[in-house]
Amino acid sequence: MDFLLEQIETLNLITRLQASVIDELFLMLGLYMTDEDIQALPAIKKINEAAKLKADLKLE
Repeated sequence: MDFLLEQIETLNLITRLQASVIDELFLMLGLYMTDEDIQALPAIKKINEAAKLKADLKLE
């Protein structure tokens, strides 16, 4: 396999693993905070901004 393709696949795996962790942490937050409190967190605002940017690119 081409070296560049291997690097891209590895970066894709890293991104998917990180996204999985973020999803798990978000679910854990839901056990201790209201949805309103969670949505007010700066980190969640950044996650939502990233999701909007991705959606605007129509990558999915």
